Amino acid sequence: MKSKQNLTGFSRRQFLKTTATAALATGLVKAGLSPTAARVLAQDQITLDLLTANWGGNYNELFTNIGTLFTEQNPDIVVEWEFVEDIHTTLLTRFAGGVAPDLALTYAVQANTLARLGTFESLNPYLEADNLDPADFVSALYQQGVYDGTLYALPGGADYFAMVYSKDIYREAGLDPEKPPVTLAEFMQYNEQILQKDANGNVTRLGYLPVSSHMPMWGYIFGGEWYDEENQKITANDPAIVEAFEWVYDYVKQMDYSQFATFSQRPGVFEPGNPFASGQLAHFIEGFWVYDALDSNSPDVDYGVMLLPTLTGAEVERENYMVGGWLFGIPIGTENADEAWQFMKFAFIDEAARMGVDTLNGPAYLPAIPAWEQGLIDTLGEDNRMSPYFTVFGQIAGYANRAWPAIPVSAYYTDELARAFDAVMIGEKTPQAALDEVTNNVQAELDAALAQQ
Repeated sequence: MKSKQNLTGFSRRQFLKTTATAALATGLVKAGLSPTAARVLAQDQITLDLLTANWGGNYNELFTNIGTLFTEQNPDIVVEWEFVEDIHTTLLTRFAGGVAPDLALTYAVQANTLARLGTFESLNPYLEADNLDPADFVSALYQQGVYDGTLYALPGGADYFAMVYSKDIYREAGLDPEKPPVTLAEFMQYNEQILQKDANGNVTRLGYLPVSSHMPMWGYIFGGEWYDEENQKITANDPAIVEAFEWVYDYVKQMDYSQFATFSQRPGVFEPGNPFASGQLAHFIEGFWVYDALDSNSPDVDYGVMLLPTLTGAEVERENYMVGGWLFGIPIGTENADEAWQFMKFAFIDEAARMGVDTLNGPAYLPAIPAWEQGLIDTLGEDNRMSPYFTVFGQIAGYANRAWPAIPVSAYYTDELARAFDAVMIGEKTPQAALDEVTNNVQAELDAALAQQ
């Protein structure tokens, strides 16, 4: 199942690899081994060149531990990690230069584009050989790595988002801390009951602080579609998405935009002195990894975690939950495609639960979810405030069926959406006008991008 050979000749990467092998063999001969034995030993270990994103020193170190564990069980394969700032551009540049890595990370919104550009090997033969099925993975994330019916990038880590809420504030506001809202109407009722202002009209306690990055989630939860894949059309002005914007705008008006802006400048939950820690904010949306920040910055808050509310609270509506994440693909031309797959299967399927626990990621391989939940509890201890709620994130893994559109201009789409959000919140534009503009602007960029492919 080896990949296609590079037909352009003896690549720089092949030259470096051969030179390194020869040097090692020479060293072994000097150590007293026969030339034949030295060559065998020197060529016996394969080094996988793995290109991934730079997530920062601590997180990078956690990730390299997975490679170490893999090599302990597969002594003939060493994983060599390289962490870069712009993974997408770096990969395409090296691929074009004929020195692509053996394995490369890609974010969900880029995986499909890379597949269309012919960057990655087909993974279908590996799935078939190992009896793996698309239903084994988080559907929305799996589909990000599919192009024209073929899987080119395997889901590795998933981002599952839930709502963290302050039980302390619930009690102060006369709400049952063990019965968080399940519908959007209830959620707004809770926020209205929580909202407090002083004699001068300044907000002293807020239920929820909306931000532009939440709008993709709310748009889906309202039943909207951000993209018509069949017709390659941007649909930011879908009536349900317009309704989601109107819902948020009506909420912001209750506190006055100036107060909203003031709260938006406060430190976030990952920083000391944030309003959640001081009892001034009741709800925020985040992934399970926030437990560490809460332990550091909000040690005294009694909090809970709930599923995001939906229109009616019906379970079927939770399929509109959105998931993000990252995948790994095998660039075309590598001589180590089989070994690259071996590592991917180890890290993101066989040991997916351990990968998630050790690297603070959500596994995208569904059978690993129960072990992942228990592994987090075992790691943090049952007394940690987050431990009773890891199952909430596991539930989201089973429900989530939406993802941000995997199109060449996805980042531009996000930027335009943020601009529209600001325009709506300050009252400069209506939701309809702002989203019509987003639709037109992003469609023009998408048409231009598709024309170049």
